Amino acid sequence: MGNKIAIALCTIMFTTALAFAEVPFFSSSTTSGNNSGVLYVQTASEAIITKDQSAEDKFIITLKDVKPQIAFFAETPSLIIGKTTIQNFINDWTNTTTTTSTTTPNAALVTETTTPSSITLSDSMVVLSNPNYDARTGTLTYEATTTNGSTALQEGVHANPVIFIDSNCTVFCQ
Repeated sequence: MGNKIAIALCTIMFTTALAFAEVPFFSSSTTSGNNSGVLYVQTASEAIITKDQSAEDKFIITLKDVKPQIAFFAETPSLIIGKTTIQNFINDWTNTTTTTSTTTPNAALVTETTTPSSITLSDSMVVLSNPNYDARTGTLTYEATTTNGSTALQEGVHANPVIFIDSNCTVFCQ
Protein backbone atom coordinates (compact mmCIF):
# COMPACT_ATOMS: atom_id res chain seq x y z
CA MET A 1 0.00 0.00 0.00
CA GLY A 2 2.91 2.35 0.77
CA ASN A 3 4.26 2.01 -2.80
CA LYS A 4 0.84 2.83 -4.22
CA ILE A 5 0.71 5.98 -2.09
CA ALA A 6 4.23 6.94 -3.22
CA ILE A 7 3.24 6.57 -6.88
CA ALA A 8 0.07 8.59 -6.28
CA LEU A 9 2.01 11.37 -4.54
CA CYS A 10 4.61 11.45 -7.30
CA THR A 11 1.87 11.66 -9.93
CA ILE A 12 0.06 14.41 -8.04
CA MET A 13 3.28 16.38 -7.63
CA PHE A 14 3.97 16.38 -11.34
CA THR A 15 0.41 16.87 -12.57
CA THR A 16 -0.26 19.82 -10.29
CA ALA A 17 2.90 21.68 -11.23
CA LEU A 18 2.52 25.43 -11.15
CA ALA A 19 4.30 26.14 -14.41
CA PHE A 20 2.71 25.07 -17.67
CA ALA A 21 5.52 25.86 -20.09
CA GLU A 22 5.89 23.91 -23.31
CA VAL A 23 9.33 22.32 -23.59
CA PRO A 24 10.51 20.59 -26.76
CA PHE A 25 10.93 16.84 -26.28
CA PHE A 26 14.66 16.72 -27.02
CA SER A 27 15.67 19.93 -25.29
CA SER A 28 19.09 18.92 -24.09
CA SER A 29 22.17 21.08 -23.97
CA THR A 30 25.48 21.28 -22.21
CA THR A 31 26.13 24.03 -19.69
CA SER A 32 29.37 24.04 -17.69
CA GLY A 33 29.83 20.35 -18.38
CA ASN A 34 26.38 19.43 -17.03
CA ASN A 35 24.01 17.73 -19.42
CA SER A 36 20.46 18.95 -19.10
CA GLY A 37 17.37 17.19 -20.26
CA VAL A 38 13.74 16.87 -19.49
CA LEU A 39 12.18 13.97 -17.60
CA TYR A 40 8.63 13.24 -18.72
CA VAL A 41 6.13 11.36 -16.54
CA GLN A 42 3.24 9.64 -18.29
CA THR A 43 0.34 7.84 -16.60
CA ALA A 44 -2.60 5.70 -17.66
CA SER A 45 -5.12 3.40 -16.03
CA GLU A 46 -3.86 0.26 -17.76
CA ALA A 47 -0.90 -1.07 -19.75
CA ILE A 48 -1.17 -4.06 -22.03
CA ILE A 49 2.23 -5.56 -22.79
CA THR A 50 2.55 -8.00 -25.68
CA LYS A 51 5.56 -9.67 -27.24
CA ASP A 52 6.56 -8.42 -30.68
CA GLN A 53 7.56 -11.52 -32.63
CA SER A 54 10.10 -9.60 -34.74
CA ALA A 55 12.79 -9.70 -32.03
CA GLU A 56 13.39 -11.52 -28.76
CA ASP A 57 13.69 -8.37 -26.66
CA LYS A 58 10.96 -6.32 -28.39
CA PHE A 59 7.51 -5.61 -26.95
CA ILE A 60 4.44 -3.50 -27.65
CA ILE A 61 3.21 -1.36 -24.76
CA THR A 62 -0.37 -0.16 -25.16
CA LEU A 63 -1.53 2.41 -22.63
CA LYS A 64 -5.30 2.52 -22.15
CA ASP A 65 -7.11 5.55 -20.75
CA VAL A 66 -3.84 7.45 -21.05
CA LYS A 67 -3.91 10.90 -19.47
CA PRO A 68 -3.95 13.54 -22.25
CA GLN A 69 -1.26 15.61 -20.51
CA ILE A 70 2.32 14.58 -19.79
CA ALA A 71 4.04 16.15 -16.79
CA PHE A 72 7.71 17.10 -17.08
CA PHE A 73 10.56 18.68 -15.20
CA ALA A 74 14.19 19.65 -15.63
CA GLU A 75 16.54 21.10 -13.06
CA THR A 76 19.51 22.26 -15.10
CA PRO A 77 20.40 24.81 -16.26
CA SER A 78 17.27 26.10 -14.48
CA LEU A 79 14.24 24.53 -12.82
CA ILE A 80 11.37 23.97 -15.26
CA ILE A 81 8.16 22.12 -14.41
CA GLY A 82 4.94 21.85 -16.33
CA LYS A 83 2.73 19.82 -18.64
CA THR A 84 2.37 19.31 -22.35
CA THR A 85 -0.19 17.45 -24.43
CA ILE A 86 0.52 13.99 -25.76
CA GLN A 87 0.15 15.32 -29.29
CA ASN A 88 2.78 18.06 -28.73
CA PHE A 89 5.06 15.49 -27.11
CA ILE A 90 4.77 13.15 -30.12
CA ASN A 91 5.10 16.00 -32.62
CA ASP A 92 8.35 17.13 -30.97
CA TRP A 93 9.59 13.53 -30.93
CA THR A 94 8.68 12.99 -34.60
CA ASN A 95 10.23 16.30 -35.69
CA THR A 96 13.44 15.35 -33.90
CA THR A 97 13.69 11.97 -35.64
CA THR A 98 14.10 13.72 -38.96
CA THR A 99 16.98 15.91 -37.74
CA THR A 100 19.05 13.76 -35.34
CA SER A 101 20.22 10.19 -35.12
CA THR A 102 19.61 9.75 -31.38
CA THR A 103 15.87 9.68 -31.04
CA THR A 104 15.02 6.61 -29.01
CA PRO A 105 14.73 7.63 -25.37
CA ASN A 106 15.38 5.42 -22.42
CA ALA A 107 12.45 5.01 -20.08
CA ALA A 108 11.50 3.31 -16.85
CA LEU A 109 8.16 1.54 -16.88
CA VAL A 110 6.58 0.91 -13.47
CA THR A 111 3.44 -1.22 -13.39
CA GLU A 112 1.20 -2.71 -10.75
CA THR A 113 -0.17 -6.22 -10.51
CA THR A 114 -2.93 -6.75 -7.96
CA THR A 115 -3.96 -10.05 -6.41
CA PRO A 116 -6.55 -10.54 -3.65
CA SER A 117 -3.75 -10.55 -1.07
CA SER A 118 -1.15 -8.10 -2.42
CA ILE A 119 -0.08 -5.39 -4.81
CA THR A 120 3.20 -6.00 -6.63
CA LEU A 121 5.13 -3.25 -8.41
CA SER A 122 7.32 -4.20 -11.36
CA ASP A 123 9.84 -2.00 -13.11
CA SER A 124 11.82 -2.35 -16.31
CA MET A 125 14.21 -0.19 -18.29
CA VAL A 126 13.26 0.07 -21.95
CA VAL A 127 14.09 2.01 -25.08
CA LEU A 128 10.93 3.48 -26.61
CA SER A 129 10.17 4.04 -30.29
CA ASN A 130 7.29 4.64 -32.68
CA PRO A 131 4.71 6.34 -30.47
CA ASN A 132 1.17 6.14 -31.84
CA TYR A 133 -1.62 8.10 -30.14
CA ASP A 134 -5.35 7.74 -30.74
CA ALA A 135 -7.05 10.64 -28.93
CA ARG A 136 -10.50 9.29 -29.74
CA THR A 137 -9.92 6.06 -27.79
CA GLY A 138 -7.40 7.46 -25.29
CA THR A 139 -4.84 4.86 -26.35
CA LEU A 140 -1.09 5.34 -26.78
CA THR A 141 1.17 2.60 -28.13
CA TYR A 142 4.96 2.35 -28.03
CA GLU A 143 7.38 -0.20 -29.35
CA ALA A 144 9.78 -1.05 -26.52
CA THR A 145 13.07 -2.88 -26.42
CA THR A 146 14.42 -4.01 -23.07
CA THR A 147 17.89 -2.79 -22.14
CA ASN A 148 20.74 -5.06 -21.13
CA GLY A 149 20.47 -6.11 -17.52
CA SER A 150 16.90 -4.87 -17.12
CA THR A 151 14.07 -6.93 -15.73
CA ALA A 152 12.18 -8.46 -18.65
CA LEU A 153 8.77 -7.03 -19.38
CA GLN A 154 5.93 -9.25 -18.25
CA GLU A 155 3.26 -9.81 -20.89
CA GLY A 156 -0.31 -9.17 -19.86
CA VAL A 157 -2.53 -6.47 -18.42
CA HIS A 158 -1.02 -4.21 -15.74
CA ALA A 159 -2.75 -1.53 -13.67
CA ASN A 160 -1.72 2.09 -13.12
CA PRO A 161 1.40 2.22 -15.30
CA VAL A 162 3.81 5.12 -14.92
CA ILE A 163 6.46 5.74 -17.58
CA PHE A 164 9.43 7.99 -16.79
CA ILE A 165 10.91 9.10 -20.13
CA ASP A 166 14.42 10.58 -20.33
CA SER A 167 14.75 13.05 -23.18
CA ASN A 168 18.49 13.60 -22.73
CA CYS A 169 19.30 11.46 -25.74
CA THR A 170 22.64 13.08 -26.45
CA VAL A 171 24.10 11.01 -23.61
CA PHE A 172 21.85 8.19 -22.44
CA CYS A 173 19.79 6.92 -25.34
CA GLN A 174 20.56 3.99 -27.59
